[in-house]
Amino acid sequence: MKALLSKARHIPLTDLEHLVASGANYHVRRNALTLVLHADKWKKIPALLEVCADNEVRLAEQAARTLRDWSINYNSSFAEPTRDDYERIQSALVKFETKLPHGIAATLRACLKIYFK
Repeated sequence: MKALLSKARHIPLTDLEHLVASGANYHVRRNALTLVLHADKWKKIPALLEVCADNEVRLAEQAARTLRDWSINYNSSFAEPTRDDYERIQSALVKFETKLPHGIAATLRACLKIYFK
């Protein structure tokens, strides 16, 4: 993970998502999640939503903390979600909403509503 950290944005996100969702050892999944955190602002959201529903409590808590921080600071950069980002986030919200920290789903929907009415 340390060797890849500086190049994390160049690793295909789908590869990292598969690693996080795999049945691999905790440290492998945690390291993959750490690399996911370096993905583009909107692209990492579906993966984080999925990890919130993970059976590994430590991973779910890390993803939940990251989403809370993201929601507090999301407007500190002006990156806009693409239509694909929007659709992937909406799909993940429907699938994992019951496992999310309180208020995160509403916050994400409000943020997306700004861009896609």
